[in-house]
Amino acid sequence: MKKVFDFVLDSIFEPSEVAFQWREEKREEQYRNYTLVQEKKVIVVTSRGWVSKDGNACMRFARFQNEQIDITTLIIFPTNDTSLFPIFVVELVLVMDKIHRCIVDVEPVTLLSKPLIDTYFSSLYTKNQDLLEQLNDRPDWFTDIQSPYAIYATCNASEVHKVETIVDSYFSMFMLEYINGQKLPVFEQVKDHVSVAEYKKHHVSHSPAKSIIKGENEAWLNQFLEHNHFKIL
Repeated sequence: MKKVFDFVLDSIFEPSEVAFQWREEKREEQYRNYTLVQEKKVIVVTSRGWVSKDGNACMRFARFQNEQIDITTLIIFPTNDTSLFPIFVVELVLVMDKIHRCIVDVEPVTLLSKPLIDTYFSSLYTKNQDLLEQLNDRPDWFTDIQSPYAIYATCNASEVHKVETIVDSYFSMFMLEYINGQKLPVFEQVKDHVSVAEYKKHHVSHSPAKSIIKGENEAWLNQFLEHNHFKIL
């Protein structure tokens, strides 16, 4: 299988575990580890979900792989209070030897207590935007939600080290500006803010997996997206 994006979960889970103390969500095994056949090709799907110990954050990870593709997404959401931090997004799509989509972003869904403009994301964006070929012809579904500092790029698989640099630097800045050293509230009853719920629904409609999972596998994919990867709390 393609293993181009092995770094994503490893480089984000452990550093964020210190701050969030993740508690894994329960989900059926067919949505944690699954093998489907699409047009005579086997696709291996792995996924996980976590909620922070204090109930203020949720993280979801999913990956579709075979010898031709590696589609990986990792998203960290605020839950009850969307003013705490923006949604941290990594979405990477590789087909054969081309990374067709490299999305890394921090996306507010409502006003933040600390606006992005008051952070170092502007200078970080300036530093990273020239590492890869930025795509200006972005679909409406993305421009509707992107921040001013969104990386939306393409490159060859041989340049994956640059993708890793961008992911690491954006995640480190996200943690520095919004998480580390902050006293985030504790929520005993965890419930997604309406804006987070709408954001998740938006991503269900525009998941890159829908471009490759068709026919008899569509029912499984819809269940996976709606009730697991983008499950609303």
